[in-house]
Amino acid sequence: SAIASSYIPTSGALATRAADVSSSSNNTLGNSFYDQTKSTAFVGWNKPWSGNWDAYENIFFVYDKDAIADDKIVYGVTNGANDQVYWNVEVGNVGQLTYGAYAASSGKFNHAIAVASNNAAFAKSGAILQSDTSVALPVVNEAGIDPINIHISRITLWPKRLPDATLQTITS
Repeated sequence: SAIASSYIPTSGALATRAADVSSSSNNTLGNSFYDQTKSTAFVGWNKPWSGNWDAYENIFFVYDKDAIADDKIVYGVTNGANDQVYWNVEVGNVGQLTYGAYAASSGKFNHAIAVASNNAAFAKSGAILQSDTSVALPVVNEAGIDPINIHISRITLWPKRLPDATLQTITS
């Protein structure tokens, strides 16, 4: 049977695992694993409780550390006023796309966001919920996850804009 690459069988003998290591230059986010002109992120997560969110919290986002409120791509953010999750791209604190949202009262969710200049889409559960053809992208240099009461099972980031059909497949 297949096992995850980070699985360490521990029956019978003690085992250790080397630390996960990621590197990037000081000025950009991951020269080899992030492309400033296009990206796709998949986020699989579970909200084990129901009700409205306490605040706006980023499930996963990339941003300019010197202008976090102004320049960012948010691959899932909770809405403090209701039980929805949406996506966001901002350059100079100006929204770059039409917000797409979905209800996230409780349960397991898979969504993906793909962005490139003037070509963005937001998918959930095998369907494209929103697309936009008028999008500028910020230059970013950090990635983050806000402290939030959910379980994130998987985040995958591709340095390319995956096709809509692929977004539908990976979120099914």
